[in-house]
Amino acid sequence: MLFRSVLDGVLIVVTFRSDELYRVHPLRPVLAELDRLGWVMRLELPRLTRREGRELAAGLLGREPEPELMDRVFSRSEGNPLFMEALLRGGDLLGPGLPESLRDLVLADVRQLPGQTQEVLGALGVAGQRSGHALLAAVTGLGDRPLLAALEPAVSVNVVVPAGDGYGFRHALIREAILSEVLPGERTRLHTRLAE
Repeated sequence: MLFRSVLDGVLIVVTFRSDELYRVHPLRPVLAELDRLGWVMRLELPRLTRREGRELAAGLLGREPEPELMDRVFSRSEGNPLFMEALLRGGDLLGPGLPESLRDLVLADVRQLPGQTQEVLGALGVAGQRSGHALLAAVTGLGDRPLLAALEPAVSVNVVVPAGDGYGFRHALIREAILSEVLPGERTRLHTRLAE
């Protein structure tokens, strides 16, 4: 391995997005090995604060952002700088919907999932940012085992995370993007099932 034979005075910088490291991501074993090396330093950068987000927005817009705009961008991006930048460059920020480029970015992993998993994600999206297992099973009409089997691929790629007695989206924009793909008739059917 390269890192075991690094010469003195050589600096290697490796970056990755930790929120995209799903359970079986090929980078996980490499990171575990690197953590064992005494001379490797790992720095984790948190999401941006509101102040940092406002500074990023001012730099991108070339002016100080209006408070209403900043509140909307920060709440939708949850401080994720990549999402903040995409939202700020996307046009009508106060209107509904996501910029197409951001929607495609957010849905890239979702579109690789099996069809039944995508259907369950649509139901979870209509239910809210989080939903209990029993409610999601009732809404989808799937039993416990089939629901678990349908959700496993989404959990494995970190689109969905276990949350309490159920599941939640890793990021609110994932839910928003998935909801944009649910057809109106299906959304009505799922709302009716949720109400029942």
